[in-house]
Amino acid sequence: GRLVKAEEAAEEAVAMCRRLHKERKRVPFGVDRPHCDTATALETLGMAYIEQGRLSEAEPALVEALGMERRVHGRGAHAHVARGLIALAVLFVHQRRHDEAKPLYSRALATQRELDVSGRGTHDIVRAMTRVAQLYKSVGRADKAARYLRDALAMQARVFDGRDHEWVNVARRNYSMFLQEVGRYAEAEAQLREALASAERLHAALPSGDRSGGCDVVAFRRDLADLFVAQGRIDEAATLSRDALVLCLELHGAEEDHDHVARAMHGVAEARRASGHLDDAEELFVDALAMLRRMHGAADHDDVAAVLRDYGLLCIDAGRLEEAESCCVEAVAMTKRLCGTADHADVASA
Repeated sequence: GRLVKAEEAAEEAVAMCRRLHKERKRVPFGVDRPHCDTATALETLGMAYIEQGRLSEAEPALVEALGMERRVHGRGAHAHVARGLIALAVLFVHQRRHDEAKPLYSRALATQRELDVSGRGTHDIVRAMTRVAQLYKSVGRADKAARYLRDALAMQARVFDGRDHEWVNVARRNYSMFLQEVGRYAEAEAQLREALASAERLHAALPSGDRSGGCDVVAFRRDLADLFVAQGRIDEAATLSRDALVLCLELHGAEEDHDHVARAMHGVAEARRASGHLDDAEELFVDALAMLRRMHGAADHDDVAAVLRDYGLLCIDAGRLEEAESCCVEAVAMTKRLCGTADHADVASA
């Protein structure tokens, strides 16, 4: 799948950079360019390993990358060092080494704040705050997670002077997903509705043929539909899910395999299952799973695991327990491989 290709590209980049590093020459301003490029390639490789659940392989790559960045840039604040700190912290969170991740995030945030000459905040600070929020959420500190996500949203909006922007909408989505997880549905809905309205305005302002904004509209409609399903508002969820799928097919075409189309089909299928229309739901689940298999082959993928899990629930509803067990076992096994551990929230939900 794509992750394997990304890993192969990163491995090739690391090898090339190492060869260049052996022949390196100092360039103006004292920056060791081949060394910097090697660190970036190692970091990319480490993140690719994390995405595949290969955590033990990710650690040496990320540790080496951070060490290189520190040697190149010294003790002063530098964006590349902050990025390396965050990458290693992400790995530690995946490994549930939260006590080791916290100081890395703290140093990264301090570095990024030092680099923020305007004092208004930056997108990099917002991303780091979001990572810290995820850390606190994973250790049961919902109060601190909420504060970081709320502050990240406020900062992102400030960076763009309150204008519509996709990054502001991403921050809204992150905060909304957290609110939904802790049962604050009305607040979550308000954030998602605002993000959807903003995405629709951005999409309407794009030139004809530009599909990027439409994909955001589809995603927010799906998110809002999922929220409605969680609240038992099935009719509203079904309408939004259908709207998302119709727009997705307009953007990508009925004959094109695409992750967004598969996810939209999955959303409609889940709404139909929740309303008791099992035959309609099954057809959509089967089509979504077939599309994902064509795109990703036998590779593990989050979307495949999610469809398998929900299709298993449909089989339970239909009384087909052996088939349900097979789907759920495959979904759990795949999620474990993707997470790199059995002790993970995504594994529990699978």
